[in-house]
Amino acid sequence: MIWQARTPKNLIEEALDGELKSLALLPQDASKRKYYRIVKASGASTILMELSGSDKELLKRDHYPWTHINHYLAKSNFFTPKILHSFSKHGSLLIEDFGDISLSKKLNSLQGDKKAIARLYDQALATLVAFTEAKPQSFDGWSHRQFDREIFFQELLYFWEHITKLLPRSTTLCSRSFRSEAYQLASSCFSGKMCFTHRDFHARNIFVVNSRLGLIDFQDARWGPIGYDLVSLAFDPYVEIDKKLRLEMLNSYAKELPDASRRGFTEAAVPLIWQRLIKAMGSYAALTLDNKKGYFTSLHSALRLLRAIDPPQGGLPMINTRLLPLLANELSSRGLEAL
Repeated sequence: MIWQARTPKNLIEEALDGELKSLALLPQDASKRKYYRIVKASGASTILMELSGSDKELLKRDHYPWTHINHYLAKSNFFTPKILHSFSKHGSLLIEDFGDISLSKKLNSLQGDKKAIARLYDQALATLVAFTEAKPQSFDGWSHRQFDREIFFQELLYFWEHITKLLPRSTTLCSRSFRSEAYQLASSCFSGKMCFTHRDFHARNIFVVNSRLGLIDFQDARWGPIGYDLVSLAFDPYVEIDKKLRLEMLNSYAKELPDASRRGFTEAAVPLIWQRLIKAMGSYAALTLDNKKGYFTSLHSALRLLRAIDPPQGGLPMINTRLLPLLANELSSRGLEAL
C-alpha cells in the first residue's frame, strides 16, 4: 500500500487499533479538503478528512466550525458522521464512513419509482422542519454567523464576475443594471423568521445510510432565511425530478410551519429560489473556467430550472430578458463540446 495521506500511517493505526489494508483518495468535487477511505484488515472502513489552509489552522486551535457544528447537530438528534479521532497537529480528522450512496445517486437510480422518491424527500423535509426549531447553544459553531442582504448581494456579484467571462457578448450588458436588480433580489429574500441553515443542503451533501439520511458539508451553517435550505433541496440542479414534485415540496414544507413563519416563507420563496440558483450558477461558472469537469452540465441544469420559474415581483428585466437568454444561447452553442 502506497501511503498518500499527510497524516502518518502509524498514528492512524494506533487510533483505530488495528492494521490498515488500504487507503484510497475519494473524488474531491469542489472541495479543498481531501477525503481518504481507510479500510482495516478486518474490513471496517473509516474516512480520513485532511484540511488545508486556514481550516487546518482552525482545527489546531479547536476553532474549526465543522467539528463544533457536528457536535451540536448530533446532540440535537440529527444524523452526522461520528468524529472518531482528531489529529489536530496534522490538520486531520478520522470520521465515520457514510458510504458512497448520496441522495443524488439514490434519487437518480429510482427514476420512475415516484413513491420511493417521495419517501426520501419526506425524510429530508422532516430534517428541514426540525432545522426551523433548532435552538442555539454555547460553542455551537454556527449561531454567531448569519446570512444578510450584503452576503446575498455579494454572491450575486460573484455570479456576474464569472458568468460574464463565459459570455463573449457580455460587453453589451450593463453592469449597473445588474447590480441594481441583484440588490433588489437580495433584499427580497428576508421576509420572515431566521433559523438554522445548513447553507448547502443539496442531494450530494446528504447520504443514504441504511434507512437514514446523513448530513455532511455543514461547516458554513449559520442563521438564514427560513426556507433557504428547502429551495436548495427542491431546486437542486444535481437531480432530475419534475417541476410538480419540486413545487409540492414547497407546499409540504409551508404546511408544517406556524402561520407567521409560513407567511414569511411564502413571500420570500421565489426570491430565494432565484438567488440560490443564480448563486449556484456563479459557482458552476467559476469551476468551469477552472477546467473542472462536469460543472458545465450543472450550469445548464440550473439555468433550465431558473427559467422555468417566474421572476419575483419587479420582474428583474435585465437579468430575466437579457442576461439569461444570452447565457442560454451561449450554452447551447457550446453543446457537448463544453461537457
